[in-house]
This record gives sequence, C-alpha cells and structure tokens, in this order.
Amino acid sequence: MGLDTVELIVKVEKTFSISISNKEAEKISTVGDLYNCVWANLTKVNRSEGISREEMENQIQKIIIDHAGMEPHEVHPQAKFTDDLGMD
Repeated sequence: MGLDTVELIVKVEKTFSISISNKEAEKISTVGDLYNCVWANLTKVNRSEGISREEMENQIQKIIIDHAGMEPHEVHPQAKFTDDLGMD
C-alpha cells in the first residue's frame, strides 16, 4: 500500500471518526474492500445507525474522486486502487 492509499484511508477515518487498523488496511485493494471495512468499523462502534450504507459509499466515492482526481464512473466497488485508479 502506497502513500496515496494511506492518505486516502486517513481522510476516510477522519470523515467517519473511525480507526482502521494496519491489519485491516493491508487487506484493502478495491473500492469495495474499503466500503466493507468502513461499514464494519461503523457497525462495530454503533455509528452506522445515523447513516445508510448507500450514503456511506457515496461519501467515500466523493473522497476518492477529490483525492485521486478520478471521474465518478471510474470509482466503483470492483476498481482496484493501484491497477485501475493509479494510486500507489
């Protein structure tokens, strides 16, 4: 996982007031992996009650678009951060 991806994860952690462990972060290779990780962390700390899964995914998509300069259609659950989105 490169610096771009680490910076992205930090932005997501701050946005949702969660902490993603290094072990969890190492398993994140796709946008869908990040969605699942964030949702699991929100559920674990009972913060998922105020936000739907779809709202969370939309917020993460916007963060990725802003961070990586991607087009919305490029940011989908199967997109790999390194191969498809060009993040290191």
